[in-house]
Amino acid sequence: MEEEFVGRDLIHRKSDAVFWVILIVIVGLIVFHFASRIRVVSTPVANNDELLEKVAQAALDGKRTIYLKSLVQPDGNVLQYIFPITFNADMYIGAEIHHFQYTYKPEGAYYRVKVKLRSPSRVAAFFTKIRVRQIARHLNKLETDYDKVKAAHDYLAKLNKYNYIKGGAFSCLYGRESACNGYAYSFYLILKELNIPVTCDFGTNHVWNRVKLGEYWYNVDVTYDDPGKGVFYTYFLKCNADWPMHDYGLSDAPSSLPVTGRSASENYALVPNYHLIGIIMFLLLCVASFFAIRQLRRIHGEKELKRIEENLRREEEAKILFEEQLRKKQEEFARQELFFAAPEHIAEKYLKKESFVERGGTDTEKPDTEKTDTAGNPADGTGPGPEITGRQADSAREKNAGV
Repeated sequence: MEEEFVGRDLIHRKSDAVFWVILIVIVGLIVFHFASRIRVVSTPVANNDELLEKVAQAALDGKRTIYLKSLVQPDGNVLQYIFPITFNADMYIGAEIHHFQYTYKPEGAYYRVKVKLRSPSRVAAFFTKIRVRQIARHLNKLETDYDKVKAAHDYLAKLNKYNYIKGGAFSCLYGRESACNGYAYSFYLILKELNIPVTCDFGTNHVWNRVKLGEYWYNVDVTYDDPGKGVFYTYFLKCNADWPMHDYGLSDAPSSLPVTGRSASENYALVPNYHLIGIIMFLLLCVASFFAIRQLRRIHGEKELKRIEENLRREEEAKILFEEQLRKKQEEFARQELFFAAPEHIAEKYLKKESFVERGGTDTEKPDTEKTDTAGNPADGTGPGPEITGRQADSAREKNAGV
């Protein structure tokens, strides 16, 4: 149990270390992302046109926060032309600039200006393209370009809800809330995918579309056709004469086109409810990710336990080997202590025996130095000699008496 506890503790420590490494990397990437989207213009600009030029160039370079110095007070009516500039530069790829705000304060001889541009991320742009292609695939089943344009108009008007704070095609197609640019940019992208000529026109705090059907261009404003109480066609395929509440109209048609064909509900039903489908897929992905991570952690834990068990087994084997070597050393030391504690003649005999064995003899043989007489006594006379019988003892006494 103690070994298993130690193994699990090591696993948790490694998991914590991996978590902190991943967290540091993510935080570093976020900081780098925001830092790379800032530009500081050190040279003061002389007028609002030059200010707009600097902001537009920074926007085209992917910057979203610009710090400048201006010799004149900034004018928001001039800065709003950032939208057509970036749009006409073919910057719009689903990551359009849909909102800007600016602040300024006097500082000596110039104004210190901060401009913030808002646009979706590249991930949002990627998913916007996917949704546009999905919608266009279903609308492309209709026969005429007029039916396709009307279906796109109806679908966006029923899908989206006007919200001045939000904007952009991603917010319109996924969040279902956006300002006028969300309607216009989404309409633009869908018709481009359907190969129908379309563009965006920019006015004062507003944007709408123009569509070419046949020989003429017509004005379309999906935003104004969605007052929140159904779908209207007051601003659908209109000529300039039928185009109120706008700064201008660029239609070259002699008259507006009549509204015909399928109803708004029928056109909206052409496209599946990708919003609901996306929610379901996201939930399924979360559940699948949870079980996948859980399975990976279990597999990783099992591998770690096996590795720890193998290390413990090797340590146990090394411990047993060490104890065996220690036991042999102790036995050897015990024999040496016994040898030095033995009597002198035993030690001498032991040494002679060891010397004899070293010269090639065996333990069962006797060394040459250990010679005996016929009676089995040592030849050096240190033994008791041969045993004397009774008659021999009497004869010896008589000889001694005679002497």
